[in-house]
Amino acid sequence: MDISLRLLMVEDNPSDAALVLHSLRHAGFAPISQLVDTEDGYREHLTADLDVILCDFNMPEFDSVRAFSIMQELNLDIPFIIVSGSIGEEHAVSAMQRGASDYIIKDRMERLGAAVTNAIEQKRLRNAKRQAEHSLRESEELMRNVFDYANMAMVVTDLNSRIIRANNAFAEMLGYSQAAVPGLSMLDLTHPEDRAATDPRLKSLLDGEVRFLQFEKRYLHKDGRVLWTLVSISLIHDSHGRPLQFIRQLQDISERLAAEEALRVSEESGKALEERFRQSQKMEAVGQLAAGVAHDFNNFLTIILGYSDLILADLLPDDSCREPITQIRKAGERAAALTRQLLAVGRKQMMAPIVLDLNLHLAELDTMLKRLLGADIELVTNLQSNLGRVKIDPGQVEQLVMNLVVNARDAMPTVGRIVIQTTNVVLSELQIQQSGELLPGAYSQISVTDTGCGMDQATMSRIFEPFFTTKEIGKGTGLGLATVFGIVKQSGGVIEVESTPGMGSTFRAYFPQVKEAAKIRDSEFHKTKSPQKGGETILLVEDEEGLRDLARRLLAASGYKVLVAGNGADAIHICNACEGELHLLLTDVVMPRMSGRQLADVLVLSRPEMKVLYMSGYDTMVRHGILEAETGFLAKPFTPLLLSQKVREVLDGLLHPQEVVAVQ
Repeated sequence: MDISLRLLMVEDNPSDAALVLHSLRHAGFAPISQLVDTEDGYREHLTADLDVILCDFNMPEFDSVRAFSIMQELNLDIPFIIVSGSIGEEHAVSAMQRGASDYIIKDRMERLGAAVTNAIEQKRLRNAKRQAEHSLRESEELMRNVFDYANMAMVVTDLNSRIIRANNAFAEMLGYSQAAVPGLSMLDLTHPEDRAATDPRLKSLLDGEVRFLQFEKRYLHKDGRVLWTLVSISLIHDSHGRPLQFIRQLQDISERLAAEEALRVSEESGKALEERFRQSQKMEAVGQLAAGVAHDFNNFLTIILGYSDLILADLLPDDSCREPITQIRKAGERAAALTRQLLAVGRKQMMAPIVLDLNLHLAELDTMLKRLLGADIELVTNLQSNLGRVKIDPGQVEQLVMNLVVNARDAMPTVGRIVIQTTNVVLSELQIQQSGELLPGAYSQISVTDTGCGMDQATMSRIFEPFFTTKEIGKGTGLGLATVFGIVKQSGGVIEVESTPGMGSTFRAYFPQVKEAAKIRDSEFHKTKSPQKGGETILLVEDEEGLRDLARRLLAASGYKVLVAGNGADAIHICNACEGELHLLLTDVVMPRMSGRQLADVLVLSRPEMKVLYMSGYDTMVRHGILEAETGFLAKPFTPLLLSQKVREVLDGLLHPQEVVAVQ
């Protein structure tokens, strides 16, 4: 089939114009052309939907230089090819330097088809690049907003500690206006007795001895008050890896330190409780930050991943654009994984808990863990028979064990032994008092023991802190054990560690046992299925325009009739005006003025047969009252394939309850 071509031809010789059209048809195009030879005619027919402009180099009343300048003045991106019998090499090179796509000598018209094809393809690549750059700019703007409006005080300084940029929380903490802060020195804001200790700490960061600094420090409020803060400092590097700036996070701990002073006169158990409180505060801060960024950030990641998949599906295997688009998609996947890890650290991760036998799930992991560890490390699994059942997300069990095993492996650089063990444990009143976090009763314990380098007390006191790591630069994010801590706490359990330098370490996680029968995972249900098409009517409600357009496009391509709304009020109006059946409401959970749950409650009154599928980027289900087992949930970011599968599963009533229930 010939390729349709919208063509504007600037030519004063009808014979030459006919020759051009003949050459294009011979090359497989079906040109829809308009012939002009004056500037007025050119301006009249110059529109953005043209595929290509073919222009004679020089005509009595008009020329290619003027034609190309007019197109640039109108900010139009249309392939512009000069077709002439009189253009010399010098003029041709000049035209190409100004931005013309190509030039064709009239006695060599056999090149015309290839030149047009190449020019159109180059425009398509430019458009794809612009789309990727636009998504990147939106992501950068989001991160700037996260910085400016974060609850935690944050400040960026040069290497001499002079402030470049600070958020509003930092300015308010120290009593300044945000506009007055840039240019101030952090040393001038520091309590005089703490200034001498600053330089050695920053030097260790600049020299690469540590990747992250965290310590308590006193700053001076504008009114003279002394503020005790918890300061976290890390380095920003330039594109060549050279130190560029410091970024600091400050948490006002003045009130907390006053409470600590009172606790110091209490028993040793009181000190342990305070330490756990400090840990909980840090986790809560990460959780608040992660939850704040997850909703919008996962929307943008869904757009990046979705359009990357669509572009890749249309590209040939050897297309030069495939590699850069693939790299964009990989970066999106890494960003999505980091977001999920931050949510787990902050206990905001989506959970689908079921009653299960931990032994069965650990046995399934055995082969994969042995491949991960390699031949130098021996893996032993001791699973107690009749282990008590627990209620937990199976995927988080796997995530927990994987992180603990990887941590154990990293503690044994050469050879070693790792033992994974399960045990029934009954905690007494005395043990509960020592723990301070559990109730008396029966627990199932998972322990991971290694023969590695072990840890001292100072290291053990910080191992569950987000971003704390003892690994070399580039060897770890400091989120592995923090993720383990978040999973255990979100599941209602407790984790403890025992270690001696040179003697290895043991991590023990306790989960409360339940009486219900274990749920056997349906492996057939979890197999990846090919997307299925449908003809049902779907009401799509999403306040992020880019994600809304992507979802509409994907659903329409699968055969669904899609009605689109950007908020709850518009969705109600569309529902009332729709005379036919609405089979599915696909709605974001978090939206301005009316949440997805509130919208569903309104619509199902008049459409009780309509099914509901919720979307969200983090665990908002409980807060919005979404607990019904029959309700579907689609976690962001999602791929086109996952969207297709989840919509079909909800419409066909195939969802399993454990996949859609979220608990805090």
